[in-house]
Amino acid sequence: MLPVQLSPNYQLYRVISAADSGPFTNKGDGINLAEHRLANIQVVPIDDTVIEGAGIGASDPDVEVYFWNDTLGQYIQANPDISRAGIGAGVPYEFDVEVKGRYMFVALSSAPAGGEAVAIFVAGYDTAHTM
Repeated sequence: MLPVQLSPNYQLYRVISAADSGPFTNKGDGINLAEHRLANIQVVPIDDTVIEGAGIGASDPDVEVYFWNDTLGQYIQANPDISRAGIGAGVPYEFDVEVKGRYMFVALSSAPAGGEAVAIFVAGYDTAHTM
């Protein structure tokens, strides 16, 4: 489980080269946002499946956010769902999610273009940690 950096210090959470399919049953695939009220999420299409040296890709990625449920042993989707559609081919975007200290999993719901991937960066935010 990754430790979460405070915004504006984003950290790489996942690099995904194919659309995810659930159920998502490995808690360790998520990110622990304990002590954070918000998660700042950046979704970046990249032109390679490796982040080092990659440039902006041509994909238009869609993502969905899930939260961990200990009783069920899997990540479950919020209702209404927390999803974001890409905003254009090759356009990175950012959005915020109210996580309230939960474990979060960001799933890629659309496949990137062939040979490309999507990098997801996350930072936590809580007014108690600001200056």
